[in-house]
Amino acid sequence: MQVTIPGTRTAAALVMPPDSRRVANAVTQHVAEVLTARAVLIDERGDVVSASGETRAHGAHDDTLRLPVRLDGEQFQLLVDGPLAQEDVPERLRRLLVELVVNQSATVTGARRHDILKDRFIHALLGEPVANEADVLREAQILGMDLRRPRAVILVDASPYLLDASWRSEATIRERVHVVIAAIVRHFHLPNDTICAHIGEGEVVVLKAIRREDMGAWADRRGHVSLQKASWANIAALKSASNELLQQLRKETGTTITIGVGRYHPRVRGLGRSYQDARAALALGRRLFGGDKVYSLDQLGAAAMVGVTDERTRLDLAQRILAPIDAEPELLDTLTTFFANDCSLARASQALAIHRNTLGYRLDKIAALTDLDPRRFDDALQLRLAALVRSLTVETSLGHLHDIAGPDEGERRSSAQRRVS
Repeated sequence: MQVTIPGTRTAAALVMPPDSRRVANAVTQHVAEVLTARAVLIDERGDVVSASGETRAHGAHDDTLRLPVRLDGEQFQLLVDGPLAQEDVPERLRRLLVELVVNQSATVTGARRHDILKDRFIHALLGEPVANEADVLREAQILGMDLRRPRAVILVDASPYLLDASWRSEATIRERVHVVIAAIVRHFHLPNDTICAHIGEGEVVVLKAIRREDMGAWADRRGHVSLQKASWANIAALKSASNELLQQLRKETGTTITIGVGRYHPRVRGLGRSYQDARAALALGRRLFGGDKVYSLDQLGAAAMVGVTDERTRLDLAQRILAPIDAEPELLDTLTTFFANDCSLARASQALAIHRNTLGYRLDKIAALTDLDPRRFDDALQLRLAALVRSLTVETSLGHLHDIAGPDEGERRSSAQRRVS
C-alpha cells in the first residue's frame, strides 16, 4: 500500500510547533493502525506534514481517499490508501469512518497535551518559588485543579515499573504512567480531589487534599486532621493512606514501589516545602533501609536530623521531638544534665542533687512524653541532636538580634537559650 503525492515537500513538519506536530503524527498513526491503511496528512500547499510511512513523489492512486480535516485551527487534507479505499464500500460510509477515527485521535491527543501541560505546571510549582499565589491559583483553575484546599505531597517512586530498560519507550511509559495514576485515583476514591502528575525520572507526585472530608478513614481517632504545621498531626493519616496505596500499587504494577510523605505546609507556596520533605524522606529512607516502603521524616530518627539540609526542616524536627517536654523545665534540665554526665545515672543524680530513683522517674516521664528513652543509644542520639539543633538555632537568632538591637536587648532575650541548651 502506498500513497503518492505529486510535487510534495516533506519540510513542512520541521517548521511546525512541537505540540502541533505531535497532534498530526498521532492522527496519521492512529488512522493507519485502526484502518490498516497508509495515511498521509498534507497542508494547503501540498507539503507533507505527517505520514504513517515513506511518501513517494509520483502520481496518486485514483482510489486514494481524500478527506479535509482541521487540526489546531489549521486546514489539512488526509489521504488514506488501503482496504478501506480500495474495497467496495460506499463513499459516505468510508468518509464517516475516517472522520470518527480522526476525531477520536484528536480527542485522545488533546487529553495527552492537557496532561503534559498539567505535569509541567506542577513540576514548576514544586521546584520554583511562588511569587504570586493569585496567578498560580488562576492558572491551576484553568487546568482544572483546585489548589485552594490544604494539600500535602505524596511522592511515588515508580521508576522500576515506568523505566524498565528492557522495553523503555515514550509510548509505553505514557501507558504505564496512566496505570499508576489510575490506581492512585481509585485508591483515594475522589478523582476531583486527588491531583497527580508525572514529574520525570519515574516519579509521580500526588497533591493530596487533607481536610477531614478528604482523608476519610485515615483521619485520627478523634475524627479530625490537624492543619497546624508545628504539630505534625496530619502526618499519621497521610502515612496510613500511603501504606494502603503502596499495597495497591504493588498489585497493579507487580514491581517495587517506594513512597515519600511530606508534611502539610500552609498556602500554595507550602507545597514546595511539602515536596522537599517527601523527597528527602524518600531518598534517605531508600538509601538506609531499602525500597518498597513508605517513609516520612518523622520516622527516620537521627538520620533525618543529619541528612536534611534545610535548616527550617531540621529545626521543625527538633521542635517536634522536644515539644512534649517544653512545658516542664525540670525535665529539660534533667535531660541536659544526664547527657552532660555521659548518661551516667549516678553522676547525673549527684549533679542534680536528687535521688537516683527520682532521676529514673524523670527519665521514664521523658520517655513516655517523647516516645524516646534517653537510656537507649538511638533514642538518646535523637534527643541530643534535637537539643543541639535547637540550641544552635537559638544562638544564631540571638546573635543576630544582638547585632541589631545592641547588647542590652540581646541579654534580655538570652533566657530563651538557657531553656534548650
